[in-house]
Amino acid sequence: ARALAAEGIDGARRALEQLAWTFEGRVRVELQRHGRRDEEHRNQALLELARRLRLPIVATNGVRYATPDANPLHDVL
Repeated sequence: ARALAAEGIDGARRALEQLAWTFEGRVRVELQRHGRRDEEHRNQALLELARRLRLPIVATNGVRYATPDANPLHDVL
């Protein structure tokens, strides 16, 4: 996602190709959905790259706090 934001689709493709070559069989393309506008465009681009490079995808969720009692502080921020 960082390469996609910084260098566009070609930069993200190069980064994924390098990772897939270096860590053969151990690379996944991560997708997250938190309801932000920019996520859907990014996710669609990453899905397309995963298809082109035949990489598996994994859906994750960004960790924001370690314990449930930290949620009120996160909500304030």
